[in-house]
Formats: sequence, structure tokens, C-alpha cells
Amino acid sequence: MESIAYQKILTVDRQAFMAKAIEVSESLQIHPSWLMIAIRIESRFNRKALNKVSNAVGLIQWIPRYVYTLLGMPNNPKRIVAHIQAMTGIEQLELIKKFLAPYRGKMTDQYQTYLAIFSPVALGKSSSYVIGQRNDPGHKGKAYEWNKYLDQKFGNRDGKITLYDIKKFVDAHTPANISLSINPKKPAANDVRKICQCCNRPF
Repeated sequence: MESIAYQKILTVDRQAFMAKAIEVSESLQIHPSWLMIAIRIESRFNRKALNKVSNAVGLIQWIPRYVYTLLGMPNNPKRIVAHIQAMTGIEQLELIKKFLAPYRGKMTDQYQTYLAIFSPVALGKSSSYVIGQRNDPGHKGKAYEWNKYLDQKFGNRDGKITLYDIKKFVDAHTPANISLSINPKKPAANDVRKICQCCNRPF
């Protein structure tokens, strides 16, 4: 049984990357496989990956406006994208540790770990919770249009992106021959950054 998901597919600095991934996971109180699954989903381990529609960039596809304070930079998307793409994989893993720190104790499995990246407002919600909805005039409509493949390819094609769809999506990217269990940890103190009222993400 492979102990950590996707470690064998790494082709650059595998030993150093995995050592850092384990360190970051221990700090976040999650299983390293949960983190590796999320990175595989978001970027296929391409640290320079860029979504030209949303400007999401890097290993876990950071949206610039949610990460500029952690980088100590002005909120300039082009500069942030260039900066993150210039970072090494090890440096991006350190940024992941800082970025996900507010959700320490809430990432209780591979699904919740992915939600902390994709839609933290959905953490701990039921499987029917709606993240995106077709033709919704607000944020949920945009979320659906950007990610409608989650409903159409992995979900039940009902015009909504729910946690049911997310779980199916994560399951499709979870290797069968790994252990995902971890002992529960106590949550850490709250993060001091501001919280976005729309998506519950610190900035």
C-alpha cells in the first residue's frame, strides 16, 4: 500500500518536496495524502499553473486577492501571479501552510481539505449544501459557470454544485491503494486576518 498519494509521480525534487509536504501537513493537522490529492486536483503539481479566467495560480490555484497579504504585496493580480509562478515548489508549500492555517482542526478528511481551498464557506456543511447554481444572479451563479464540470461530469447534472458533487470529484482523484486515516487534532486559535463575508476566506 502506498502511504502517501501521488508521491511516486513527482519528477522534480521528490524527496525535498515530500519532506516539506509532510511538514506542512503535520502543521495543519491533516494527512499528507489529503494535501497531495488537493494539489493534484488543482494544478497537477504544476507550480506555474494559471487559470486565465480567474487568475488562479500555483499549486493550489490561489486567487490573488486572497493571498496578497500573506505575500506582503499590494493587491496587484499581475504582480502576484508572476511572484507565485517564480516561487519554488517548496516555497509554495510554505505558502499553503500559511494560507490553510485558519482551517486547522476543520480539515477532517480529504473532502474538507479540498473545501478549505475551493470553498471554505462550505466546510462542515451537509452533502446537499449548494456552492454554485446555474442562472443564479449572484456569487453562486459565477461559481457554477466557472466550475460547471463538477456538476455535469462528476455530479448529478441538476444545475447545482453541491458537496455531493465535490465528494464525487475528490473520490475520482483519490488513489485506491492509500491510507487516509489520521488521529483527530484539537483546533488551533482563530486566524487574525479579515474574513470575506461572501466566501468565508481570510484575506
